[in-house]
Amino acid sequence: LDLFLAVPQLATRHAANCIGKSYGATNEAMRQLVKAGIVKEVAIDNRERVFVCDQSAALIADFVDNLEKMGEVASEPGE
Repeated sequence: LDLFLAVPQLATRHAANCIGKSYGATNEAMRQLVKAGIVKEVAIDNRERVFVCDQSAALIADFVDNLEKMGEVASEPGE
């Protein structure tokens, strides 16, 4: 999932190479991400599929917001 933040469109083979996992394990992970509604599958031809994560920008924004909140909490004087 972290890889989608840098590359919002991934083929299974490319993702497997980037993360150092087998094609089968990566394919299963992609299937689970599709099932969870995190990514969607887009067929580009009969041999390869591309997975798209439209939520990549939202994930980054949420992460930054959480970091800011953590910083605010950490800077508040303790009781």
